[in-house]
Amino acid sequence: MLGTARRLTDVLATAPDGTLYRIERFVSDPDAYSALGTSRFDPRTHCVCRTSSGEKVAWLGGQAYQLLKNGLNLTAVDRRRG
Repeated sequence: MLGTARRLTDVLATAPDGTLYRIERFVSDPDAYSALGTSRFDPRTHCVCRTSSGEKVAWLGGQAYQLLKNGLNLTAVDRRRG
C-alpha cells in the first residue's frame, strides 16, 4: 500500500519520558491528498503513519500522535524532510 502513497514531511515527536521518535507520514488516497489543509482532511482515516523502525502510529490530529502497540501518546516537536 505504501508503494503508491504520497509521503508527507516526517515529524519528530516526544513521549512523556523524553524519548524521541521520527514519524513517517503517508497519504494513501489521492483524493485525501487534495483535501490536505482543509476541513475535509481527517488524519485518522486519510494517513498511514509509522516510526522509522516500522511501528504503527495513529495521527490523532494537530500535534498529537499515538503508538498503536502500547497506546503511548506522543507530541510533535519538529518536522523534517524524509
